[in-house]
Amino acid sequence: IRSVARAASMTSRYLSELRRKVSGDRVRFMQDGFDLDLAYITPQIMAMSVPAVGREAWLRNPAKDVARFLNERHGNRYLLLNATPVMKYDPSHFFNRCAQFAIVKDSVPNLEALMELC
Repeated sequence: IRSVARAASMTSRYLSELRRKVSGDRVRFMQDGFDLDLAYITPQIMAMSVPAVGREAWLRNPAKDVARFLNERHGNRYLLLNATPVMKYDPSHFFNRCAQFAIVKDSVPNLEALMELC
């Protein structure tokens, strides 16, 4: 059992280090047991990569960690705005406080789409 616990701990540390390397020079939120690729733009707005599930979570912010972060630090006062064309995570982890605003990678939304968002 100790070997399994030690292996799990090593795997967790390895994945954290791997995520830091993938983040490059981007700011990471590393407080209170969180290690997420996100940055506060203002006290009420943050930017981060899309919450990941499955193997993608090895390199990106795991959806369960993002949900825990938002629910612990922001309670019932957040909206997760997904700007990618695909939503792979389960919105119920975020109490369905998710909105889809798909922007194709490396492009910009048109003015009509931006007005719809507002």
